Amino acid sequence: MDAGKRVTLRDIAAQLGVSAMTVSAALRNTKGVSAGMRKRVREVADRLGYRPDPMVSALTAYRLRVRPKLRHNTLAFVTDWPTREDWKSLSADFPRYYAGARERAEELGYAINHFWVRGEARDAAHASKVLAARGVEGVLVSPMPEPEADLGLDWKRFAGVALGVTMEKSGLPYVSHNQFSGMRLLCRELRKLGYRRIGFAIQSWVVARTGHRWLAAYLAEEVAQAGDNDRVPPFLEGWETAGMGPLLAWLERERPEVVISVTPALIEDLERAGWRVPEDLGFASPCTDSLESRVAGIFQHPEEIGAAAAEFLHALLMQGRRGKPHPRPMMLLDGSWHPGATVRRVR
Repeated sequence: MDAGKRVTLRDIAAQLGVSAMTVSAALRNTKGVSAGMRKRVREVADRLGYRPDPMVSALTAYRLRVRPKLRHNTLAFVTDWPTREDWKSLSADFPRYYAGARERAEELGYAINHFWVRGEARDAAHASKVLAARGVEGVLVSPMPEPEADLGLDWKRFAGVALGVTMEKSGLPYVSHNQFSGMRLLCRELRKLGYRRIGFAIQSWVVARTGHRWLAAYLAEEVAQAGDNDRVPPFLEGWETAGMGPLLAWLERERPEVVISVTPALIEDLERAGWRVPEDLGFASPCTDSLESRVAGIFQHPEEIGAAAAEFLHALLMQGRRGKPHPRPMMLLDGSWHPGATVRRVR
């Protein structure tokens, strides 16, 4: 074969005595092509030095965008909380993940249905059978009630993508806000405003839900940026049950100039205790709810995270990838700094 000629699907097909369509399907791991044929196609493709033409791939992607979408499959949005709607209650971002995923999935031609494991199945094995019987091949998993969770579905049947990092230990691909870089960005923007003593007051159970990324990034920034006299020990106790006493004692003892926390209602509690925000104490969140919010912090773009998860799942389905790929792919989206009214320039 001419060394300067690009190897095509037809070249591979001619070597094997099959159609170019069969070669294309085998390279995409499409169902209906035997494992033996896929192996033979890849061996010949590797021997001939085949590489996909990026221009052709771009043209195909363009045609898919402009072509009217035909509904060709159903995706499941799987939740496993105590009640059917509990998954919406922990964070305002979770319903927005679903909204973004649903909109993008429908643009790609999928229907997407909510599947509540505890209400629609006896256990994980039964849930897998029910989903398969409904023709589901792609599964989006909502953030779970506990960190380091594992649904226990028969993943050999499905392509799956988790939203957030609570399924990280399970080995499933996931899409999440980049929590480590988000916290670093937050600390650096606060320093630009002149804050030196930056406090971290986030309950330990919330920290655990991020895989401790928020805490790790905060501590890294403190070590790298804060002077020895400006470092503030983090406060990780839960004030919902213990009350505000320990938190107020920490504020009096450590005298932070700004507090990083995730609970906007805490602002009212602080003001009732005599701390004016932002005059006496700044307040910033690593997960502020919008770019118009009064609360300063990092906006995580939840709809975009949901949309990216739908696109990720679509790609896995198109590639014929099921189960838990190794090495596990993941996608992290950066957030944006929002300079809300709860911080001010102090220096």
